[in-house]
Amino acid sequence: CGVEFGARMADLAYRQEDAIISVDIANAFNTVRHGPILERSLFCAILERYSSIAHFFRWKYGTSSEMRDHSGNIVAHTRTGVGQGDPWGGLFLELGYQAALLHLSRHVTDAAAEYNRSHPSQPLPRSGHVVAYEDDTQVMGPPALMFRIAPSIAPLLAQPGFYMNVDKSYITGLYTDALDGQLEDFNIHPDGLVILGVPTGGRTFRQTNARQILADMAPPTAVLSLLTPRTSLHLLIQCYNSKPSYLLRTAPDFSAIAPYARAFDTSMSDAVASTQTTSTDDFYTRCYLPRKFGGLGLTRHDGMATEKSQILSRLAFYNLLALHHPPEYQIISNHFNRTDIHLGRQEALEDHTG
Repeated sequence: CGVEFGARMADLAYRQEDAIISVDIANAFNTVRHGPILERSLFCAILERYSSIAHFFRWKYGTSSEMRDHSGNIVAHTRTGVGQGDPWGGLFLELGYQAALLHLSRHVTDAAAEYNRSHPSQPLPRSGHVVAYEDDTQVMGPPALMFRIAPSIAPLLAQPGFYMNVDKSYITGLYTDALDGQLEDFNIHPDGLVILGVPTGGRTFRQTNARQILADMAPPTAVLSLLTPRTSLHLLIQCYNSKPSYLLRTAPDFSAIAPYARAFDTSMSDAVASTQTTSTDDFYTRCYLPRKFGGLGLTRHDGMATEKSQILSRLAFYNLLALHHPPEYQIISNHFNRTDIHLGRQEALEDHTG
């Protein structure tokens, strides 16, 4: 999915010793302008194929909305933002934000071309990329390029009405510690960042943050004993389990955080046991059996299923990457037992752990 691609792209950039600029947009859902959405060619395509969505947007956001007080008096009109709870809010934000992303992407491309013209003997090894999931935006590329464009990101985003939250915008990478205090709009985090829910950085940073994410998910399971067994099991599988499953599927160097995955599995099993009125000696075994075999269908995060999902997630990422950059990224073969993935001349079968 898109969030996995963004997280893996950031990890790939860090391992290539690129710099990553993580941009936080202040109050994005409430500040996106309606006009650019209506004018986008992408919106016209949606209108043609999914007319009900486009008609809904025109009905709800085609004109300014009235804001009323408790007595019904009009106190203001809103011409920006999407409504809280709007089921299409994410789509409308992305349509409005796309113009800003394209503008930023062109700026990165132009800056790279200008750099190469002024440094013909030492051109950039790679171009830069802009990767965004909703308003969570990362700009990544060679450090020399990222340091050059960093001061211009906030003014560029402000043109279409988006404002960068300076307190929550960061730069990370292996060679960024020397910049501390030199860039006013960004905080320097050379050790790494948690990007789209996945720790991205050096081995120690990844281990520490992955352990904390999994540890934070365990204590809330204690309250499940207050609920019915059916409700508790549903919450465990569909809610509590989703964030750790995503983290362990997407995070590089799974072996380094496997002990924390086992600890989370234990907390899940204990939570299920606390909801049962009766228990047997083989209860913990039955927790992880598929339902069709009489089990409860819990996921064992340090088992084969997680290893398989890791490989499939990695393959999907590199295949998608190959579609956008065929000269640079080539999929050699993709088999479950032997996955040979080459990134240029470098073999990427094993995730970098240094």
